[in-house]
Amino acid sequence: MFGRNNDIERGESLETGLVGLKHGPLTRMWLKPIMKPPPEFLYKYRSLANRDWVQQIIAGCQIYYPAPEQINDPFDCKMPPIKSFSPWWARYRMASSQFATCSEQIEVWRKYLELRIRNNAELGELEKPLLPDEETEFNRILSDEIEQKLNATGVLSLSAVCDNTLMWSHYGDGHRGICLKFRLDEWPALKINIQEVKYPPDRLLLQLDFKTLHEGKAVEAIVLTKDRLWSYECEWRSLARTSGTIQFPEAALVGIIFGCQISTTHADWLRSIVPRTHIKFYQAMKKATEFGLDIREV
Repeated sequence: MFGRNNDIERGESLETGLVGLKHGPLTRMWLKPIMKPPPEFLYKYRSLANRDWVQQIIAGCQIYYPAPEQINDPFDCKMPPIKSFSPWWARYRMASSQFATCSEQIEVWRKYLELRIRNNAELGELEKPLLPDEETEFNRILSDEIEQKLNATGVLSLSAVCDNTLMWSHYGDGHRGICLKFRLDEWPALKINIQEVKYPPDRLLLQLDFKTLHEGKAVEAIVLTKDRLWSYECEWRSLARTSGTIQFPEAALVGIIFGCQISTTHADWLRSIVPRTHIKFYQAMKKATEFGLDIREV
């Protein structure tokens, strides 16, 4: 286990890299504000193929934030094409990349911000379009740093639905696994640091300037946008500083839903490892006259 609840920092490592302050002194001004409150409950589908992992969640109150490279969508958490960028911001990024320490990068930021505030002839020079060699260098620096930051980030994916047959098929071991039910009011650190994933018809392109970065648009385009083919997942996503296991409050896990094809052996084992009486058990059952599942308390 690498951290506590307050280690969940929505987009911190990613946005820090985007503004070029690798040690995080100005991180929080770049975080995307939560635009939509999350639902009361969110769900995590799990296979029972690895009992140790399941027991770690249920009995140990520990949940794993995988690295983006472990995600099953080749477009997910990858840098999209750049639509446009501010030449001033691009030159600032190239200048700051020459320095490694926090204090040096802050000085570069102050210099470029002062020029922007003064809005004088020197700013005019910085706002001129990049030369081809400069644009190539800018794209290289940005791609390398975003990839580096993304690879260090942990991503927890939860769903707003517990009765989707495709989700049970893909993530619940063909309906032989389980779905864990979390109450967000009992997990405050997650509730204030989780974002809804969007499924637009077209891929969002990066628009890199001071305003869009401040509004969190880069994080939205890179880690909170997926192909609409994935929309059945109804995904909500939380980011952590790094991949690994995070401890969550005992009261947060409030239910365990058995898949409609779970074995009696697995169901009995799950009941035997539940250490807290507030956790309820549910059974997913096939509807009799239509496609779909009913979730009933047992």
